[in-house]
Amino acid sequence: MDQWYRYNWAEYLLNYLVSETESWNRTASVFFRGSLIFLTLFYVDRVRHKGIKLVDRHFPSFKGWTEEILKTRQSIELFDGVFGVGSVMVPLREFLAQNTQPSPKQV
Repeated sequence: MDQWYRYNWAEYLLNYLVSETESWNRTASVFFRGSLIFLTLFYVDRVRHKGIKLVDRHFPSFKGWTEEILKTRQSIELFDGVFGVGSVMVPLREFLAQNTQPSPKQV
């Protein structure tokens, strides 16, 4: 593990999610062993429930999502009875590219 900084962690995470999803689909297990933290943050960043915006989108995506705000988001969706339903937002890189103002030039 001396070379941990050389790992492609994004590739590792995606491969892990794929393998665990395949394993979960093949078994009768009720528990998903993938990275629930990643999936939760990916979900709350990309899916806007009823147009409600609780946190401004930033890089990295988890910025601003506190435990309290995540619980608020969960409560809203459970109260409405439609957990997992909403508008899919554009990927963060596209969102940031569309919403980044060029800085004023120095004179």
